[in-house]
Amino acid sequence: MTLSWIYFSLSIVGLLLTINALKPLGLGPFAVLSFFPGWLTSELPIVHLIGQAVVSAIFIDFGSDKHWPGQVGLAITLVSWIGLIALEVSSHRAWKYISAGLESLASNKTKPQLRFTHTRLPVPAKGKSIEKLPNIDYWGDSIKPHMLDIYRSNNHTNSAATVESSLKPVLFYIHGGAWILGDKREQGLPMIYHMAAQGWVCVTINYRLSPRSAWPDHIVDCKRALVWVKENISAYGGDPDKIVVSGGSAGGHLAALVGLSPNDPDFQPGFEDKDTSVMGCVPIYGVYDFTNQAKSFAPGFVKFVEKKVFKKKLIENLEDFQAASPYYRIHPQAPPFLMLAGRNDTLVPVREARRFYYRLKEVSTSDVFYIELPFAQHAFEIFPSVRSAQAVRAVELFLEYLASNQPKVGSQ
Repeated sequence: MTLSWIYFSLSIVGLLLTINALKPLGLGPFAVLSFFPGWLTSELPIVHLIGQAVVSAIFIDFGSDKHWPGQVGLAITLVSWIGLIALEVSSHRAWKYISAGLESLASNKTKPQLRFTHTRLPVPAKGKSIEKLPNIDYWGDSIKPHMLDIYRSNNHTNSAATVESSLKPVLFYIHGGAWILGDKREQGLPMIYHMAAQGWVCVTINYRLSPRSAWPDHIVDCKRALVWVKENISAYGGDPDKIVVSGGSAGGHLAALVGLSPNDPDFQPGFEDKDTSVMGCVPIYGVYDFTNQAKSFAPGFVKFVEKKVFKKKLIENLEDFQAASPYYRIHPQAPPFLMLAGRNDTLVPVREARRFYYRLKEVSTSDVFYIELPFAQHAFEIFPSVRSAQAVRAVELFLEYLASNQPKVGSQ
């Protein structure tokens, strides 16, 4: 009887995980608690189903189904499986929303081939065809926050023989972590590995983090790293005139701000004359308004960035918060954008992305694409999954478009 009650309890936990993935808790103190289990369940539903099946088989083998708590637990588990299968089906249908968001870019283009090793094992695999050049100092002070890594195909052209016609486009990636944590080795790897395998030169950077550092140190470092790339990447086979910036969450905020604030002297102290423009921008579930004017976030968000990131009050420094917000930086000459967001995001609610997209689409004369994925939580592309593989394919199509054609760019 005791085993039956244990199984009953575990089945309740499994069902709650499934429900949270389907309809997570909203704003407020439960948002973070809702994120972690919802993220893993929504991206790996079949893994959860298999786990629940194994647990059920073990308890049935011990006779737990002979008592009513075990029987009810089994019924609850079956309901959970229905939800997990629905999540799996939804992830396979992500291409429907991706192709709609990409508009003409996805015409006659097929979704990626999904392989078991890429969509069931939550560990990105670099592969032998990709070379990593780690910990390159982009500032000259040899500290960890000022290091970057370069990923490129093993088939790259030797730097000594590199000519302009053989240079490859560059993906410049900024990690997230709420401006207080994270590392260049941890995020965006499925996309970085894939684009490096396609011939792109990919750069991931570290930057100073709060609370040790305060805004605008974060964006200053991103700009300084971008300048290093523009001045040095040709030696690694990259084209300094074809750079696309991307990032997720806080990195999505920084990527969007990089794209919308080229050559801003306030963000380039000591290197005001350097070019920091980019060919395009791919922010993923980014933060676009530090002022929280539209109430996208719970009140605790503003308190957090005041205390940890800016170390000053919003009400007394409104212009500083607006200057740091991509939403208030939108202008007609913005570079082409591809935005991705998850409809079930509890850390950066999807209305934050929608508001920024509608305003950018209205003002910018460049191409603007927006993809919103049902049942996707925050950080949905961090590790390989059915959904993230399709999202990576979407980014690939956008990057190919920028590199191979003459995209519609805002008039100067």
